[in-house]
Amino acid sequence: MSDQVNLKKVVFVWPQEPWKPTSLFKHIVYLGETAGYISRYADVEVYDFSVTQMLKRDMYEILRKADYLFIPIEAYTAVAAVRLAHLAKTTEKTYVVAYGTVAAMNPKLLSYYFDAVIATGHWYNALKELILDQEAFTRKLQGNIYYLAKHMEDRWAYPLFDKMPLDEYQKIMNGQLDIGIQIGCVFNCSFCAEKRMIPENKIYHRSPQDIYEFVRDNPSPIYYLDATTFSYDKEWAYEVCDLLSTINPLPKWRTVTRVDMIDRDMIRAMKKAGCFKIGFGIETLAPSLQKSINKLFNEKKLIENLQMVKEEGIIPRCFLILGIPGQTAEEVRYTNDIMKNLGMEYRWKEYVPFEIIPTFKDIREFEMFERNSYFMHDVKGLSKEEYIDLLAVSR
Repeated sequence: MSDQVNLKKVVFVWPQEPWKPTSLFKHIVYLGETAGYISRYADVEVYDFSVTQMLKRDMYEILRKADYLFIPIEAYTAVAAVRLAHLAKTTEKTYVVAYGTVAAMNPKLLSYYFDAVIATGHWYNALKELILDQEAFTRKLQGNIYYLAKHMEDRWAYPLFDKMPLDEYQKIMNGQLDIGIQIGCVFNCSFCAEKRMIPENKIYHRSPQDIYEFVRDNPSPIYYLDATTFSYDKEWAYEVCDLLSTINPLPKWRTVTRVDMIDRDMIRAMKKAGCFKIGFGIETLAPSLQKSINKLFNEKKLIENLQMVKEEGIIPRCFLILGIPGQTAEEVRYTNDIMKNLGMEYRWKEYVPFEIIPTFKDIREFEMFERNSYFMHDVKGLSKEEYIDLLAVSR
């Protein structure tokens, strides 16, 4: 920047969660990478209250000197985010902005609490506009809400690790470094918030060269390449793999894709580049439930592809959903038995009804997402003991 003296002061805060997180990729991408991008235009500080805390008076002193407070909001942090907004507004200076999943899904509700709500997954452009020209930004607001969905090809930034609680993150991630490499999706799974944030039928990719340079320049025992569907654009995926395969020593990394978007050549290329694990959203093997969540798989082909991944030396990790409306104990046990018999690494997770978020009229309704109970759903024929066992055991 040509005039460092006039840089705006921006504070990023991830709100306190009810429980200590076990997965941090959204913290790295939504918080860290956004902060990294905005640090090109402002003086940035980053705080993550999911892993660290501070005294209220200390946070007040930080906000009192800040021009802007930017808060990424998930369903399970919405109530805590509003508390932060209340604290910031007492400073009579700090301009408070909400972005992230909830901001895109229910901007009207949040607009009562925030000076601006970024109602798009392309929040980088909006935050940049705000910092560089607040008057121009304000003219684009509709009732405190920014609806424009302009994608910026230069949105890709590295996480601002030097301003983040990386030591605390490493206690959770065991040395793993995360980086976002895709946003957007061409599929329409009913339970996923990605499509609601970025509704266009497109996947945006970080450049292969950018991914390569991050891995090359940030030595780590493990990397997580945060993708929506890594192998969707095969030309891009092969280029990523070709570049990573040239790094010595070979990096060890994992990612996510769809089980119907792979073939043996792609898996071999990923293995050659250092990929050791791939996450697959299987969700359920019941055709009726697959139809209800708009995610259909042919079971025979699914099993063949999972076995093929194992044969090529990569660990398939299958994600399953417990509590899909209409799900029965018989279906749950069938899916669980298939995973065990195949020797898969798999994990059950409670169904999260993101689709109801746009209907909320009161911020307290978000308390249902704060994960204070294992029993969000009843599965016909499944005892509470079985329900807890499925969720509690990491496989």
